[in-house]
Amino acid sequence: MPKPYQSLLYALSICCWLAMPALDASAQPVIANVPDDAVASPSAGTSTRDRSPAQQADPADEDDDQTAAPEASQADEDKAPTEPTDAATNVKTGDEDPPLKDKAETKDPEPATEEQKATDNKADPDDAAPTGETAKPASHASLDKEPEAPQVKAPKKEEAASKPEGSEPAPSDAAKAPATAHSDPATTPVDAAAAVDPAPPPPNPIVSALLEKLETETKQKSKFNPADVEALKSFYSAPGREPIWLKGTAFNPRAKKAIAEVRQADDWGLKASDYKLPLPPAATASDADLAAAEIKLSLAALEYARDAAGGRAKPSRVSRLFDQNPELPDPTKLMWSFSNSARPDKLLRGQHPKHPQFEKLRQALLVERKASQEDSKSTSSANKDKKTKTRRKSKASIHRLIANMERWRWLPRDLGDFYVWDDVPEQTTSVIDHGKVVLKEKIVVGKPSTPTPIFSDKMELIIFHPSWGVPPGMKRNELLPQLRNTGGGWFSSKPLASSVLRSHGLHVTRGGVRINPDSIDWTTANINNYHFTQPPGSTNVLGVVKFRFPNRHNVYMHDTPERHLFSKRDRTFSHGCMRVQNPVHLAEVLLAHDKGWSKGQVQSAKRRGSSIKLSNPIPVHIAYVTVHIDDDGKQDIRPDIYGLDSKVVSAIEGRRVRVGSSGIKTSKRKTQTRRVYRKKKKKKKRTVADWEFNPFRYGN
Repeated sequence: MPKPYQSLLYALSICCWLAMPALDASAQPVIANVPDDAVASPSAGTSTRDRSPAQQADPADEDDDQTAAPEASQADEDKAPTEPTDAATNVKTGDEDPPLKDKAETKDPEPATEEQKATDNKADPDDAAPTGETAKPASHASLDKEPEAPQVKAPKKEEAASKPEGSEPAPSDAAKAPATAHSDPATTPVDAAAAVDPAPPPPNPIVSALLEKLETETKQKSKFNPADVEALKSFYSAPGREPIWLKGTAFNPRAKKAIAEVRQADDWGLKASDYKLPLPPAATASDADLAAAEIKLSLAALEYARDAAGGRAKPSRVSRLFDQNPELPDPTKLMWSFSNSARPDKLLRGQHPKHPQFEKLRQALLVERKASQEDSKSTSSANKDKKTKTRRKSKASIHRLIANMERWRWLPRDLGDFYVWDDVPEQTTSVIDHGKVVLKEKIVVGKPSTPTPIFSDKMELIIFHPSWGVPPGMKRNELLPQLRNTGGGWFSSKPLASSVLRSHGLHVTRGGVRINPDSIDWTTANINNYHFTQPPGSTNVLGVVKFRFPNRHNVYMHDTPERHLFSKRDRTFSHGCMRVQNPVHLAEVLLAHDKGWSKGQVQSAKRRGSSIKLSNPIPVHIAYVTVHIDDDGKQDIRPDIYGLDSKVVSAIEGRRVRVGSSGIKTSKRKTQTRRVYRKKKKKKKRTVADWEFNPFRYGN
């Protein structure tokens, strides 16, 4: 540049510098209108270079800057002035401090003079109104004063860095607040939990009348089974319950099937007349009449199901010999099953026992009834007495079949895959493995005066060479009379108590201590306080082996030294226990199944006199079967040794019924036409030899 121009430019610069006080004087009114606190505030008029190092490095200021000015672009940052500028002149209305990025890139200037500091606090003339507009004084909003609105929490550095430029700021807490009560109900969301539950449907009028009638039956002495009435109340009280047997004013298909099945009860050994079925309701029947029909059919179905599963008579009420508790269905569960099934007839039929022998008895019953009906319709001119005898025989056969079907209902529904079957009338024991007979032996059962009880239990122990303890009944009824007739001494013809016990091979103990029987006055002693034991040996009444299944009757299966008893047809000699013809063979079969033992292992245990506990107890069923049907449908009639058929049928019919003749043999008393006088024989004195007869030789 030529020197004249350089001189001119230098002169103009000096003139401008000299004119600065005049410009400061013209801008003074604007500064005068600014409040003192705004001028003094660091954020309002202090430039970057006037801040302290702590203020420049404060990360919170950096966050505030990024939050308050999100619209600043990278291009604006790149256009930062190279010369230091006053922060107040570059901040627009509503802006905050410039980003810290500019602070870091700007080189620190030299310390400013007092005149420069005063100039920095003045307004920049470039911020004046455009040409043609009157300059307005700056307001509070045009300054860098912090807003008085609720502050928004600044995001963390990581969030600010990851947030894309130009994105909208997060909504404030006020925007997130739930709608107030003055909000528009059409746009306000409704809480689902606060919604009111819909009103339950009105109860069915028939069900309402039904529940009222059941309540009356409960308060009064009802003839119905209380458990059935409670089951109906529980079932029909469920919300929204509808009748299960009715459709409008008529029976539905479900009801018709149930009624048809109950009417066939005679074919299953039951009696159809025992179940009071309702008549079809009339078209004009009232709600009360329809409710009565619903109740009547429900009770009839429940009663039929109970009789089909557990029999019509309670076993213990028929005879004390029956210690059985049939498995009965739950009436409440049955009602739910009826309501959920379209085949109630199938449900009722399924309550009968599933044992194959029960079905064979049922088929035999159908044949007998058909033959009886044909004989009654016959018009042949046969002998009247013969015809009457045939009719009685057929009736007795039907009663016998029904009695056996009833007793099958008293047995467990599941006999087990492997079990022992003791048939008292047949006087045999069998081992059944998955329906196949793997062993069958003769047994001796209880006498009619001391019968074998009928029950089911589980065998737990097999004992070789057991000792025998006299049971309480035998002590009181057979041993005590002999001991009371003892006394001994020099002038007594009675034997000693020790001699009587020695003849039976018995030892007496009290509290586990052996005592001298001759020192006891047996006429006043309580024999229940003494224990009489027979040690193992060849004369032991239990023989070689004992099969124990603990029960309250104190009966079990065992061996016997009286081998000749098995050759008899009638083997009712015991006091209730069952003696096995080949007990060692029975032990071999049972131990082979339970422990996998060989015959040699069983013989070794026999020699040692071992007591073997079974790993899995084996079910034992003592049954009373007087009619057995073979695979060809032929009836095998067994002697009714205890006369229980008549008792079962009498309990079922509710009247005394005689079924055939008892299998118990009784001696006939001879009558004489003329009186014969005989001399009385003198009573022979008893000696010790007379007591050698052992009343315990038949044992238990």
